[in-house]
Amino acid sequence: MIAYLSTAAHAYTLQWLIQPDGWAPELRDTIVAYSYEQLLQPIPQPLFSAYIFTDLERLNLPTRQRLAQIWDQLAALEPAPRLLNHPLKAKRRLDLLNSLYQAGINTFNAYPVPAQGIPEPRQFPVFVRQADDHNGPLSELLNTPAELAAEINKLRAFGEWGPETIVTEFLDSRTANGYYQKYGTVRVGPAFIPQHIHESDHWMVKRRKTALNQTLVDQELAFMYSHADQAALKTIFELAEIDFGRIDYTWAQGQIQVFEINTNPTTLYPKDAASDLRDPCRALFKDRLVEALRHLDAPEEKHP
Repeated sequence: MIAYLSTAAHAYTLQWLIQPDGWAPELRDTIVAYSYEQLLQPIPQPLFSAYIFTDLERLNLPTRQRLAQIWDQLAALEPAPRLLNHPLKAKRRLDLLNSLYQAGINTFNAYPVPAQGIPEPRQFPVFVRQADDHNGPLSELLNTPAELAAEINKLRAFGEWGPETIVTEFLDSRTANGYYQKYGTVRVGPAFIPQHIHESDHWMVKRRKTALNQTLVDQELAFMYSHADQAALKTIFELAEIDFGRIDYTWAQGQIQVFEINTNPTTLYPKDAASDLRDPCRALFKDRLVEALRHLDAPEEKHP
């Protein structure tokens, strides 16, 4: 049995998948939601075949340090369970974006917002967001240093600034039809599973915002079958030191541009919440996800 570790408030990402009306209730004998609040209790803990540490972007440093100690204890067991996403080594949003820019993968960068002063981005426009959530931007696109300074001062005045507030340079990745597209691929250990293509007329693509049609579904299915991006994505995941999560990215000027790696992604909503032309895409993704998780749960083969 795999322990899917997350904050209790965000365990729904797995629960939606495996609940009776979810897409994969058959996984209930393979994986279980287990919260950090449970794991950190000073009581005897059950042992699992594998541990997936998720939600790392939402955790503060002291919590991640405590979890790293538990990781070390688990790694010292004989036999040791499989462990995914080291709580201290896995790169969170800001560190990941900085590393991708420095490596020449991303053409845009991100900057922390200090308690005093204003960051100086290399290029505009930019937007402001929190690095430790998935709620989207705090601002619209800001086109000048003066607009950025006004926005940050406003956030400070209203108590919305925090140590995780960052400024991110905007990437104009519109396709020929004028829409923005975001690709999502989930890593489960050695498996890379294309999940979806979201399209929107807004620059912040959270979900699909354009009318669904068969052409978009066919594009998504072609993406799911091609695996054309897998080698490049593997390199990025290795740079990020992340073994499980969904990478959200796009293509711009002929190269992959990465927005984030979400270590606790929503994979599939309950069936009654989403059923449409994309059901064949969801079914294909589900089958591959089930296979990958069952492989993770299986005993490791011993070689002489």
